Amino acid sequence: MSSHQEKYKKKVFISFQNENRDFVEKLEQKLRRNKIDAWVYYEENLPGELWGKKIPLSMMAADAIIILISKFASQRKGVFHDEVKLAIKCAADPSFDPPKIIIPLLIDSEAKKMDVLRRFHVAKVDDFYHGLWFEKLLQRLGIVKFPELEYSIERQEVIETIERLKKELIVTWIQRDKNENGTRKWNRYETFALNIVKQIDMNSEKIGKRFQPEALYKEILFDPKKSAKSDRLKNEMIIYYPPNGILVHKRYVDKRLFIIEKGDEPRNAKSSKRIGEYEYKDVMYGFAAFYAGPNNQPYIQPGREYFVFDGFTNDQALFVGKFTT
Repeated sequence: MSSHQEKYKKKVFISFQNENRDFVEKLEQKLRRNKIDAWVYYEENLPGELWGKKIPLSMMAADAIIILISKFASQRKGVFHDEVKLAIKCAADPSFDPPKIIIPLLIDSEAKKMDVLRRFHVAKVDDFYHGLWFEKLLQRLGIVKFPELEYSIERQEVIETIERLKKELIVTWIQRDKNENGTRKWNRYETFALNIVKQIDMNSEKIGKRFQPEALYKEILFDPKKSAKSDRLKNEMIIYYPPNGILVHKRYVDKRLFIIEKGDEPRNAKSSKRIGEYEYKDVMYGFAAFYAGPNNQPYIQPGREYFVFDGFTNDQALFVGKFTT
């Protein structure tokens, strides 16, 4: 798998009953947002496959088996109970290194712990969207979860680091793809790219985001003749245009951007006027002007550093870049 494809940290097998499929779909999305690959039979089985063979193989390939226990568990026997017995057998098999992890979850108020799982600690899901059950599940899988940073100077710096690393990653991909796949030079740049992806992953977790390298890769039209100083990178830069404006990528035309001085409070962020087109050095940009006060005094002051966001400065705002006057 290449550096531009998303990598999952863990694989889990989810054992459940069909009556709980709605819960499974929500859990699957929650797991994948945290880079955990979830195996569920209705997505992975193909027409004509031998179901009885696919399930044991998938369990053995997983790092952990999540067993969802609902009120239906005691009402009837079936494939679910066979999966539970197989999961217990996997957990007791000394040939697995590391040992197979079993995570039983009680997912409704009427669910009762199954006797065959009595030696395993069972977590209770009182509220799917709140509570500590999911954090504990991640801990059991050995995944370190950073506490998400609130909007702060530290958060700004992390976002700035992510954007810088993304640009480094793009340049590395461009250099890599100038060479034939599998050659010494290609492998060298691929190693560099993998290291950058790891750094972006780590920083993205700090702000509660998920980095998808494949999506970033798809944005780029690679041309072997392009130099590392591609037009895309040039146009992503923010150019200070004294005394009260900045030049940004033309995709922001007709929108408004927000800026905040480094170290300032989020509530003091200032909105630009509606962004218009502006040609500068034969390149078409968007021009964003910022004013403050009743007399239209310039908000941007000389000798300072500013962060630019698409959206008001909360955890949903997208970092555009920074500039220094």
